[in-house]
Amino acid sequence: MRELAVVTHDYKELEISYGDDALLLVIAAGFLERLLSRRPIEQFLATGHLEVLETFRGVIAAVSLEAPPAAA
Repeated sequence: MRELAVVTHDYKELEISYGDDALLLVIAAGFLERLLSRRPIEQFLATGHLEVLETFRGVIAAVSLEAPPAAA
């Protein structure tokens, strides 16, 4: 019974922090999208830091997949 209480408590903690975490992720993805929209920055990352560039693009893509469809 104690284990169930611990799991329930942990679940509620996760549920509470999820909204904050999701908001921070959306904000970070927006920043990365604006950053990569600057051609010199994107070129710099593409020439010397391709792994970082791909990671940034992956974050942007993941967040855009989570976005709810726009109302018609």
